[in-house]
Amino acid sequence: MPGSFGTTAKADGVKGVTSGKNSAGVFGENTAKAAPTGGGGGAGVLGVTASPTAAGITGSNTHPSKGSGVHGHGPEAGVSGFTDLGAGLRGESNHGNGAEASVHDGNGNGLLAVNDATAVATKTDGTPRGCGVVGVTAVPGAAGLFGANNASTGVGLQANGPEVGASGFSSQGAGVKGLTNGGNGVEGFAIARPRFEKVTPGIAAREVLRRRLADAGGPGALARKAATVDVVAAALQTAGDIGLAHSPLRAPAGVVVSPAAVVGAARQARGPAGNGVWGHTNVAEASGVFGSVDPRARNAAGVTGVGPLAGRFFGSTVVTVDVSVGGKVSIGHDLSVGGDVRVTGDVILAGADIAEDFDTDLDAVDLGDAEPGTVMVISPDGSLRPSDSAYDTAVAGVVSAAGELRPGLVLDRGRGHGRPRVTLALVGKVFCWAEASEAPIRPGDLVTTSSLRGHAMRATNAQRAAGAVLGKALRPLSQGQALIPILVALQ
Repeated sequence: MPGSFGTTAKADGVKGVTSGKNSAGVFGENTAKAAPTGGGGGAGVLGVTASPTAAGITGSNTHPSKGSGVHGHGPEAGVSGFTDLGAGLRGESNHGNGAEASVHDGNGNGLLAVNDATAVATKTDGTPRGCGVVGVTAVPGAAGLFGANNASTGVGLQANGPEVGASGFSSQGAGVKGLTNGGNGVEGFAIARPRFEKVTPGIAAREVLRRRLADAGGPGALARKAATVDVVAAALQTAGDIGLAHSPLRAPAGVVVSPAAVVGAARQARGPAGNGVWGHTNVAEASGVFGSVDPRARNAAGVTGVGPLAGRFFGSTVVTVDVSVGGKVSIGHDLSVGGDVRVTGDVILAGADIAEDFDTDLDAVDLGDAEPGTVMVISPDGSLRPSDSAYDTAVAGVVSAAGELRPGLVLDRGRGHGRPRVTLALVGKVFCWAEASEAPIRPGDLVTTSSLRGHAMRATNAQRAAGAVLGKALRPLSQGQALIPILVALQ
């Protein structure tokens, strides 16, 4: 049957029919070599319609399972679409994929979507705006955006960004979830060092940041960015950087601050940089990073750190079950343990004595009489008081923390009975007030209580010294009174 031209309002304008498998029902060709100067010019076939919801060109393939409705071929794009308001290209299917893109070259991409706008999205209707690709689904258990790599190496979904490579959000579930059958559920790597500004040790990182902001933007900068200052963190300029956020602590020695993290009142600071993984929360009693394991998984850990310095904590650390340590442990702040502590290696304490807290018979006003280094004796009621007689067999020890020595271990902390307490050195090295009016003190001499309140002296009377020995002197004192180190060893 030959083609025809429509002659009525209801007939097709042009109709082409062929039964040849290698022929086209309608064929349009433009042999011009110059580029067109107007819209629609230079096309082999041009279709235009003014009918709402209709298509300028529609292609249909009535074969039950094979073929395409419209097929385009070109050196840059096979099919190109453009619109001022809607979608440049749209695909729809009742049962298959709405759109499919494939490429046969390792240097190409199956799908490339680019948004080259440079202005920030202004619409705030909750719909994602300004994205290169948006994926949405209403199917339970399905993914709005899914990526897969069927090769032996590679990544299923790769995201790059100036602030965050990949971001996830959920109003009820997990913002980001990783699952694997054999590897790590989630891995984070930091392979480039951030730019830091050195902070003088001992200066609060927060104050340094405030000064940097004020200097950079004038008097108004601090007021404009005050809301973001509180969320800016310090980061340690060491391998495996660890950060502090919302911390009342002063920045430790070597800590650096990155004022560049504050990029304006409309954007929050990015926090510590250079970390493989960083977690932060503003929720009470929650965790910035939380790890858990199935109780049936033997020797598994919720969180594991590996390296010459595998872990670092700034602030109190609370452990509610047993702690097993196979090597050395260094703790720079409080450690509260609710269970047992088992150590198979060394326990190294920086302090010099083993001490214990004791009640005193002093009131709050007189507690100054029991300053560090004071020799204490036991009162009749079992509390402690400063010594005031020579060779007192009730001698108990020396108030710890005088001079440059601090206790290494303190017992019975926090169990007072409403009375002023002192921390008494029972064993080890401690600075002690001593006097040499009776005899000069030499290193190795036994020392006992003196009649001078709170002081020790050389024990020259062996008979009276029995039961009254405080310890042994570690430094000489030829005359007068002074703080000298002694080795506490009651006998």
